[in-house]
Amino acid sequence: MIKKNHLKLCASKFGVLSVSWGEGVIFIKNGKPFLSESIWREYCRMHANTGMDLTREMFWLVSIEDVLAAAFMWLEDKGSYDLNKTNIEIIKIIKRMAEIAREYNIEMILELFDWCGVKKDEYKKYNPWTNNIQDVNGWWTSKAWPYVKKWVKQVVIVAKVKHLSLCNEPPDSPAGMARTFGEFLWKLDRYLIDQLKVDYSNIILGYFFGGAVWDRFQDFQKKASDNEDIKYNSYTVIHKLSKDKTDILVEGNYHRAIMASFDGVKPRPNIAETREIAKDFFARAKSKNAMLEILTCHDHGGYDNAGEGLSLAYKDIYGHYPVNYGKFEKPVKPEPIPDPEPIPKPDPGPEPKKEVKKMTVKSVGDFFWKWIKKFFIDLFKQWRILYFIIGAIIGGLLF
Repeated sequence: MIKKNHLKLCASKFGVLSVSWGEGVIFIKNGKPFLSESIWREYCRMHANTGMDLTREMFWLVSIEDVLAAAFMWLEDKGSYDLNKTNIEIIKIIKRMAEIAREYNIEMILELFDWCGVKKDEYKKYNPWTNNIQDVNGWWTSKAWPYVKKWVKQVVIVAKVKHLSLCNEPPDSPAGMARTFGEFLWKLDRYLIDQLKVDYSNIILGYFFGGAVWDRFQDFQKKASDNEDIKYNSYTVIHKLSKDKTDILVEGNYHRAIMASFDGVKPRPNIAETREIAKDFFARAKSKNAMLEILTCHDHGGYDNAGEGLSLAYKDIYGHYPVNYGKFEKPVKPEPIPDPEPIPKPDPGPEPKKEVKKMTVKSVGDFFWKWIKKFFIDLFKQWRILYFIIGAIIGGLLF
């Protein structure tokens, strides 16, 4: 459990639970998902060695390859998911990833839901929550709630993931949609705490700042104000970190613990810029429970010691590096990766047999009658222009 007045450093390499992203740790082997433990170990080692103690990951399903390798529900033959059938192979992989991360003194935060991956219509067919035989159109809907609870139970009880984020980048508009998401986040938050007994300190409530979702967070603060555990030990997150957003969180009467992220910040900050922003954040959040996240995936500049700026800022404030810093310097020896297997295509089944009709006297007669009718009709069509001209000439002579 994360203690009050403690700062946490998080580095996240989004796309590891994906194939199309190009930096994944899941492959297809003998028709089943296969975890490359050496690749994941190296990611965890590099994060830990730069001082990180958390990493946040999520499913990114935007292609058929992603579906076959990393879909967390079972895909039926007709191309839709069954929300009653969790892909147990993926649950095993998630459990193993969390275990490996802990070997490097890192806790893996799993993103339970991701709005970014379904807000584009072309991606919805790949996501279980927007393409299923139950006709559920979104995990945030009331119809989805029984299946949401089943999925979350698998993650918490079977995969034993201790740190959870409720939704990546929930929509901030239109207002009605955002409020619906806000209500869902609160409902899921309470379910995890009250029913599944997840530690308050291990829950990230949401992932956007401002607008209607932010209004819902304000309501959550009021509901949590009389409960010290909720007041201090449940994270909420802001996106696209900037000083003005940090000012509101750090200086305001904000009950839930703070997490801020460099996700979405453009242009990507270098180590020096990261250090200055992080130093300012840490210095003013020192009296609160706070966490700062940086991304290390390819579109955020790759590793390049991306977490170094956070660790340097930590040292500026506390006078020493984070606990993990410099303790995992030996690279992990890579294991053989299975050759890519061809993507299986649905079996179209046998070719339909062509019906062979038996010839009878009546059928022969009908055939010739149709042929003669067609012949004269075609002949008339070809000569009707000539008939029209002749008729016009005759009409002109008579009148």
